[in-house]
Formats: sequence, structure tokens, C-alpha cells
Amino acid sequence: MRAKLGPVGAVTAAAPTRVRVLYSMIKYQKPLDPTRLGNPSLCRARKENALRRAAKELGYALQPIQPVAVS
Repeated sequence: MRAKLGPVGAVTAAAPTRVRVLYSMIKYQKPLDPTRLGNPSLCRARKENALRRAAKELGYALQPIQPVAVS
């Protein structure tokens, strides 16, 4: 984002997210919960579900790739 907007623009663009987090910490008297900022496993699960729905709509079924042991 910094490359696109410049340093001032990047700070301005990131500010609303930080303010929401700070406001919720103050309002609910709770410490920072990093999982609320973007849990990678939750993000992956959402993407996978969206991909499965799209595949089902097109008549496909997704299956995970089985890892092959390399010796």
C-alpha cells in the first residue's frame, strides 16, 4: 500500500482499522486479541468454503491433494 499511496497515504489508509481496534479495547476493557486482526486459519477456511461453493455451482467436487512422500 505504501508503494501505491506513499508513506502519508499508507498511514491514513491504515488508521481506521487501528482506531476500531483501539476503540473496542477501551469500550470493552479487554486486551488486544490478535486473532481479530486476521486469523490465517480462519481466512483460509473462508476461502476454501467459497471455492467449494463455486466449484459445486459449476458441477465440480474438490478433493485435497494427498502429499507424496519423497525419499
